[in-house]
Amino acid sequence: MTSLNNNYLTTVLFIDLSKAFDFVAHKTPVSKLESLGIRGPPLLWISSYLSGRKQKVVLKKIFNNEISSISSEYRDCSTGVPQGSVLGPILFILYINDITEVTKHQWASTKYIFECDGCSKKFSTKDILAKHISYSHMTQKNQKNTTAVRTQVEQTPVPQLTEIFNCDICEFKTTQKGRILAHLKAHVAEQVCCCNNCDYKSIKKDRLQRHMKIHTGEKPVSCHICKYQCIQKSDLQRHMKIHTGEKPFSCHICEYKCIEKSSLQRHMKIHTGEKPFSCQICKYQCIRKSQLQSHMKIHTGEKPFSCNICEYKCIEKSSLQRHMKIHTGEKPFSCHICEYKCIEKSSLQRHMKIHTGEKPFSCHICKYQFIRKSNLQTHMKIHTGEKPFSCHICEYKCIQKSSLQRHMKTHT
Repeated sequence: MTSLNNNYLTTVLFIDLSKAFDFVAHKTPVSKLESLGIRGPPLLWISSYLSGRKQKVVLKKIFNNEISSISSEYRDCSTGVPQGSVLGPILFILYINDITEVTKHQWASTKYIFECDGCSKKFSTKDILAKHISYSHMTQKNQKNTTAVRTQVEQTPVPQLTEIFNCDICEFKTTQKGRILAHLKAHVAEQVCCCNNCDYKSIKKDRLQRHMKIHTGEKPVSCHICKYQCIQKSDLQRHMKIHTGEKPFSCHICEYKCIEKSSLQRHMKIHTGEKPFSCQICKYQCIRKSQLQSHMKIHTGEKPFSCNICEYKCIEKSSLQRHMKIHTGEKPFSCHICEYKCIEKSSLQRHMKIHTGEKPFSCHICKYQFIRKSNLQTHMKIHTGEKPFSCHICEYKCIQKSSLQRHMKTHT
């Protein structure tokens, strides 16, 4: 209203969404809900509510008082929320709730480069500037003749606000960011740095140099508290949080806390039950790709890590590190109630359940309860009658490997 009273050019934009409910992309409300903090089973429930929908077109015609219809095949529907439902309007409101922010962004990105000599106001195009001069700075007598105004505006020099992008390798210049990115990819194709020892490739030479330290075993960065050594400074900064006890990322469902955001993302898959990696040989499923790679070594029989003191061999380096503590006698974790000491933190956590009397795993057939899940799995074989371990000398069969080892001593 202020603009109308001051005879300014006023523009009003009316937006009407035709068939608005039918054009809501399914991925958008789900991603917005996740950004608002709705995760886990509720988010999966809403995602399943929207996904897997199909629709078809039915044409009906009346001929000689007879009704006949023709329908198309069912097609997957990736847009639209169910109308008449409770969630439909809510999901639609969620879909458009940031439309004002989008328009603000578009408005803010407009470049006002044409300045009026009369009032120093700036406008985005010459036409708008001409209309402004005609309505605001000309007398009513001369408002009808806008030819002189347009001529004056056409002669207004356009300020040079265009950003110029230069190539650091050659003398190529452009005003378009997309063209400079496409041009740089041509240089990248020519200058890909490859490792001579493995299949690693990198665009930047410094990344290749950092990668080569993996093959040379060079670890120039070390912790001043413990013996930890690493290649990058960022790895040391992450390691130092172990000593400080800092865990900035926490789970909103349970009490889990961690140092890295990636660890929290992996942990959340425990609550959602998501296991994207599966073994093609057995039914094993896991959260991380590295877990699947370690599992595959069970089928291949590969054990790349071996103890230099005894004949122990294992699949993972962490298992060898735990084993070495048996030879060194190191037991860094101790119980504050009794004299129990152990190598791993998880062993201490299981031990503490003895003092608290907690037995979270119970058999659904009998009333037997256990501290460890593995003990429950072994116990269930009693009910199923499964005896996977058998003696190759006699017909003896048993549930546990340790029982078979004890039995083999009778033959020796």
